[in-house]
Order: sequence, then structure tokens, then C-alpha cells
Amino acid sequence: MTQRTEEEISGFLGSMPWSAFAFTTLFLQLQGWSDFAASAAMAAFSAADALGALLGGAVGDWAAQRFPDHGRITACQFSVGIGVPMFALIFQGLPLGSGGWVVGCYVGLLAVTGVLISWAATACNNPIFAEIVPPHLRTLVYAFDRCLEGVLSALGAPMVGVAAQRLFGFSGAAASAADCSSLSSHTSRRHQPDLHKARALGDALTLFTTVPWTLCVLVYSFLHCTYPRAFAVTPEYGYVAASVAFSAALIQWQAIRVGLARREYGVPYPQMYAEGKDDAAQTFNCTQRAHQNTLETLPALLAMECLLGLQHPLYAATLGMIWNIGRIIYTFGYSTGDPNKRLPGIAIAGLTYVTMIVSTGVAGVKAAGLLQGLLGQ
Repeated sequence: MTQRTEEEISGFLGSMPWSAFAFTTLFLQLQGWSDFAASAAMAAFSAADALGALLGGAVGDWAAQRFPDHGRITACQFSVGIGVPMFALIFQGLPLGSGGWVVGCYVGLLAVTGVLISWAATACNNPIFAEIVPPHLRTLVYAFDRCLEGVLSALGAPMVGVAAQRLFGFSGAAASAADCSSLSSHTSRRHQPDLHKARALGDALTLFTTVPWTLCVLVYSFLHCTYPRAFAVTPEYGYVAASVAFSAALIQWQAIRVGLARREYGVPYPQMYAEGKDDAAQTFNCTQRAHQNTLETLPALLAMECLLGLQHPLYAATLGMIWNIGRIIYTFGYSTGDPNKRLPGIAIAGLTYVTMIVSTGVAGVKAAGLLQGLLGQ
């Protein structure tokens, strides 16, 4: 489950540049390329991408045999990481223009890039996915994975357009001024260069290819800690997922209570707390503080619960539910306006939180083999 969370994040970051890359055809046309030349260059990239996926599968299998716990991840990181300098070179290093040698450089570099950057799915994501997800859940989870990753990564293309206009000075139609004139007069459709727009679009493409892929490489690094086969997800991990979902529902319930309190006590958005020392202000502030305090501890609690659950799922889920119950008691008590009534709930949640910290630390030390090293075993 932790592996899937990391793969979802890396998948979103890794897929965004592919969505943004849709603007590359326009980037070439703005340099004066014909429709045929621009589409042929992109076709060469797509063909190279297909060959790269096949190569990535072979590289991933070889790496997994040599380095079972880290080979696939390293191959994937190389494939994603090499895209950063390659796309920086394409969009920033090569000269703008439509001359024969310039076109050849672009086509050649696009082909090489396509072969090298397309390994992630076949070398790492799909094989690891098949290992960590129980067979009876693979269709459902994979469909969810594709849906979530596709929806989020689709933001890449519009963000390139916004960045080109807002940050890099792209203005007017997505064509050169000469092209717009020829379209209005129904004459030749041959593209005329508009290097200012090409540079602006190239800068935006650089931003939304290099930055997401750099972050993607970093996120993949966490798989080196969570992927080893000792952490294979068991069916009991579903209890951890249920406990995490309950925590998310708890936060929403608290947020609803704060919203209702705003209406009751007349505290408008975005004001965080009510002013004054009357009973109404005190009650609202206590209600708000119950929500805020829970938010302050929830991220670390969920992270520890998910990690501890890899070794002890039932134990981690139990601690998570005890924490949830403590927080419910805490919320009801604090929301009365008397801070002292929060103490029973905070005692339950606080003790559980400390137990989770200790348990997760012990599980981490055990997983890393540090105890054996300290004891000389």
C-alpha cells in the first residue's frame, strides 16, 4: 500500500510532462516547420517511445535479477532522470529554426529521448504493481490507478499554456502573426516563424518537463526503502486502509462542525478565530482548535500507521482506531467551550500517538537489521 502511494505520486509527476509534451508540435511549427515536418518528428518520437518501452522491460528484468530489491527502481530513476537534461537540451539548447541540419538535430534528439525515457512502466511500475497487489484486487486497483493518474496528469497541458502566457510572455493566437493573416485571407497555410512565441512556449515546456521529472526521481527514491520483499502487503493491510479512511472522515466531520459553528456564532471566512472573550467566542475557538490540533498531528500519525502496518497491520490499524476514538471524545469535550473537558480524549489519543512513535521506530530498526548489528548477531 505504501508502495502504491509512492507510485501514485511518482506516476502523477511522471505523467504530467507527457501531457505537457502535446505542445511540442506547436513549438516546432512556431519555428517555421511545415505541418508534415513537425508531425514526422513527433511520429519518430512516438516510434522511439514504443521501442524504448520494450527495451525498458528487458533492462528492468536484467536489473531485477542482479539487484532484486533495488534494480527495477534504479532503472526507472535513470529513465525518468535522463529526461531532465534531454528535454532541457531540446527546448533550450538547440537553436530555433527550420533549416535542414536544425531539423535533423531535433528529430535525432527526439528519437534518442523517446528510447531512453519510456522505461518506467515496463521496467518498474507494472512489475512491482503485480507483486504488491493481491491478485483478486489487481483489476480494480489498476483501474483506479490509471484513472487517478490520468486525471491529475491532464493538468500538464493547460498549465503549460498558462505558464507560457503568464510567465514567459506568449500572447495572441497559438500561431505566428503571418499565419493568422494567411488564415484570414484563405491563402497559403505554410507556417511562418514566430521565434518570440516559440521561445516562450519552449520555456514553459522546459518548466513542466524538467521540474516534475526531477521531483519524480526523488519520490521514486522512497521505493528503495519500502519495496524490499520483506514488506509485501498482506490482506490484513486492508484494516490499515479502513482506519486511514476513518481518520479522513473524522477530519471532515470536524470541519463540518467548525462550519456550523461559524454560522451559529457569526464568524466569517477567512477569519480563523473569533475575537473577544465572551462565551460564544470561547465556544467557537474551542471548536476550531479541536479541528486544528487534530490536523497538526494527523499527517505524522497516518505516515506511521501506514509504515508500521507493513509489518504489523492489525496492530497498526488498532492503534489508529484507538487514536480516532480518542479524537472523537476530545472533539466533543473541547467543543463545549471548556478546555478542561478535552483532557480525557487527548489522554487517549496522546498515549496512542506515543505508542505509535515507539512502535514504528522499533519496526524500522528491526527492518534495517540494526538490532542484530548492535547485538553482534
